[in-house]
Parts: sequence; C-alpha cells; structure tokens
Amino acid sequence: MGPTDPYRNFRFCVVWDGRAVAGFSEASGLDTDAGGADYRNSRVGRRIPGPLKRGAITLGRGLTVDRSFQRWAGSVAAGGRTRKDLVLEVRNERGRPAVNYRLHGGWVSEFQALPDLDANANAVAIALIKIEHEGWDRDTGVSEPDE
Repeated sequence: MGPTDPYRNFRFCVVWDGRAVAGFSEASGLDTDAGGADYRNSRVGRRIPGPLKRGAITLGRGLTVDRSFQRWAGSVAAGGRTRKDLVLEVRNERGRPAVNYRLHGGWVSEFQALPDLDANANAVAIALIKIEHEGWDRDTGVSEPDE
C-alpha cells in the first residue's frame, strides 16, 4: 500500500556504483517527447509520432564530498564526455529509497561548481549540473518501503 501523502519534493540524491554520491534540492528534465510529424499519403494527411527526444536532467543546489563525482562533473571543462550510468533516487520521509530512475549513459553537458558568491546567500557546493543521457527507466526492483 502506498503512502497516504505524496512524497516530499526535497528528498532525492544521485547514486552511482551502488552508493549515494550527491544530494540535490532541485531536479528537472526527467522526460521523453515523441512530438509529432505530419505525414501525407496520397490525398490524406495524418499525424505520426516524431523522433524521440530525451530531456537533459538538471540538478541544482546540491552537495557532494565524493571526489570521483566532482571530477566527473567537472570534466566538462576539459571537454570530457565520460559516460556513466546513474540512479536518481527519491526517498520517503524516513530517508529510505521509494522510487528510483536509472539514467543510462549519462554525461555532463554543463557544470557550475559554485553559485554566484554572495555573503548573504545560502550557498552550497554545487550550484548546477546538467546531465545528458541515452535514456531512462524506472527501477522496478525498488519496492516502496513501509512508511
């Protein structure tokens, strides 16, 4: 049986090689779009699915002390395109994994190591990371824990 309330919008992290390497307070872009294309056969026009587009995952306001993750994220500055399989893990109120999404062949296309420096701001170690990928799916092996 599922939770009585929806999952909170602030409990998620990135997992690679079986361990959590970074937590974030913002995430977007876990989407797929087939769009549409016009197709005309003889005198009849119709709409068919277009090419599949996958949105880049954008993670913001995060924190990590994992050096290998930091090196991978920062490799974009050196033109690196090392691909890595990742898991975006959504956790319940007790901090246990509730829903996982696997990102296949992810690579960093944009990385901002620090936010704009402002002594009055509540800044964290990673301001933004954008991850392109070859596709995603939901990890059905993760079952929803009891609340």
